[in-house]
Amino acid sequence: MESHSDFHTADNGARVEVSTVVFQGQPFTALGSVIDHSQGIVVAYPHGTNLQTFDGKVIGTCRVVSVFKMARWSCMGGWYMACYRAVIDGKHYYGRGLGDGMLLRLRKCNTRKS
Repeated sequence: MESHSDFHTADNGARVEVSTVVFQGQPFTALGSVIDHSQGIVVAYPHGTNLQTFDGKVIGTCRVVSVFKMARWSCMGGWYMACYRAVIDGKHYYGRGLGDGMLLRLRKCNTRKS
């Protein structure tokens, strides 16, 4: 399967990745990672202790600070949710996700702790 990413800079300075995957000759394009320090939002993919773009480029570090089982009544009963802390360009972020390779949305921390 063929894939590639293009990186763009938005008017507010956010770095935006647009990714295309070619499957059975058909291209499928979607938004990849986003780093928007002005809005305090980062969207990326955790992989071990690295935070990556869709294309696999390392954009920061992350760590799991806690894990909890999702409620039985939820649509994803029996799955685990991980709480993350990350550092991107020297700024600290936090968020929750389903683990390695799954899209992770982070928000800027108000404290300097990581």
